[in-house]
Amino acid sequence: MELIIKPTGRCNFDCTFCSANGLDIAHPENGVPQPIKELIKKLQPTGIIVTGGEPLTVDPGYYLELFELANCHISFTSNMKDFYLHPNKWKDIVTNPNFGFITSFNYGNTRRWDPHTPYTEEKFIEVHELFKEVSGRDYLPFIAVIDESNEGRIMDHIYLAK
Repeated sequence: MELIIKPTGRCNFDCTFCSANGLDIAHPENGVPQPIKELIKKLQPTGIIVTGGEPLTVDPGYYLELFELANCHISFTSNMKDFYLHPNKWKDIVTNPNFGFITSFNYGNTRRWDPHTPYTEEKFIEVHELFKEVSGRDYLPFIAVIDESNEGRIMDHIYLAK
């Protein structure tokens, strides 16, 4: 059984389509909360998926503790901004094969690095290249988000994945 955990509603992006920042999820300040510890002990998951908000707004120590408790693969769905800004902070996590990562990208102006800066293909490639360099992995998997605003760029998403 896999367990999905949303440890925070915080997000460091400013996407126009997302309501994650509006989620009323307490941000953990003192490690893994006791109810989650008890749930992990009871369920003994074979994997944990961490999402949010943005999971990398939570301290890496939280995830190291989570791994120690669950002793299973932990996968992050992340925009990777905090990793990009502070790669040394995340090095122990991204180099550990027990932790997996997936990100997402879409062309257009709806996914934003900050309120005034769209998350461009160029920035996405910078994040991807830094991840490869620091983690030693071959690539950072991503989900292509295609909607009415960028459906004319479907092939661009495919070429980017290639």
